[in-house]
Amino acid sequence: KEYPDPFGLLVLMWVSKGVLGLVAAGGGGADFQRFRAARNEGEASKIGMAWGVFLSVRWSLVMAFTVFGLSILPKEFGAVDSEMVLPIVLNRVIPVGIKGVILAGLLSAFMNSVDSMLNVAASFLVNDFVKPVWKKATPKGLVWASYISTLGVMTVAALILTPIVLLYQGWTYYVFRARVVGEEVESPIELVPGQSGT
Repeated sequence: KEYPDPFGLLVLMWVSKGVLGLVAAGGGGADFQRFRAARNEGEASKIGMAWGVFLSVRWSLVMAFTVFGLSILPKEFGAVDSEMVLPIVLNRVIPVGIKGVILAGLLSAFMNSVDSMLNVAASFLVNDFVKPVWKKATPKGLVWASYISTLGVMTVAALILTPIVLLYQGWTYYVFRARVVGEEVESPIELVPGQSGT
């Protein structure tokens, strides 16, 4: 059974994200917050320079991993699965010591992205909601408000995402079991009660 190519839908979602970003809050998002956190213009310039250097290295590594993956996957698996590129290259090409450094870097980059988003969310909540209401707030009180805001954002994210992660894990297990046993995996639409499978 052939499924429609999702490329057009993905492009539409990407363009929609950009359009929505144009009308977003004036803070500029997590990236711009790094510049606003600088002490002076000199430090902001250094942040911009470092950003350019690090992004150049990042995209060079991404291109190298892609080339290695595209050269290994078709020979051994007969097809290119984008989800397999990073694990295959890490296991087949990268030496053991560097592999640990790369995994530690990936983990730290993930944690950096998450804590940047949490800090931006907390600063938006404090600046847009707490400060206008609590006009005589002390700096210490605003810090405590940011702690509470961060905890609140984390709680809401956990409440929303936990069922989604559980559904994803259940679906992944179902697909894995079907591949091991050799059963044909039904599409998610066919699993809805009351829908016909034909």
